[in-house]
Order: sequence, then C-alpha cells, then structure tokens
Amino acid sequence: MIPRTHRNGRPNMPRPKTGVTPVRHIRLGDEIWEQVERAAAEDNTTATAIVKAALAEYMAKRAKRRRLQAKERVTDEELPDHRERKSRRPLDLGRSDL
Repeated sequence: MIPRTHRNGRPNMPRPKTGVTPVRHIRLGDEIWEQVERAAAEDNTTATAIVKAALAEYMAKRAKRRRLQAKERVTDEELPDHRERKSRRPLDLGRSDL
C-alpha cells in the first residue's frame, strides 16, 4: 500500500491514537446502520456504544447458552447411572435392626 502524501510529496504525519482499544472494521447494511445512528441520536450516545453493548449482550447470552448445553451433556451422559441409583432403595444406617 502506498502511503498518502502532502502536495509536496512529504508523507502525512501519523494520527495520534484516540483510544486504548484497536479500531475494528465491520460491514453493516445501510438499513441497520441508519437504525443504529437514529437510536444513538435518540439515546444521546454513539453508534459505537450501541454496537459494543449489542455485542456484549450477545456474547453473554452465548456463554450462558454454552454453559447450559455443557451441563446438559454431562447430565445426559450420567443419566443411566443416576436412574439405577434412584431405583435402588437407599440404605438406612439409622435402623436398629441392622
């Protein structure tokens, strides 16, 4: 990639970083982007804040769903043994006739 230059051929000065997080690029259709910008204006926030919040919410829901799925897999694998144990009468160690 050829760096942009001033009119006299001198390279542009690099821009200072504006934040501590790296810049990411995503593709969004015009319709959704206009909805995000409209919501940002109504909520007195930025489109970036809305996108960050939406992604954070999605990731939290995804993590919860994966934890539940992992828990169900473990339960399903152990279920036959668990049923066997439930079908047996538990041993009562407090009985005096033992």
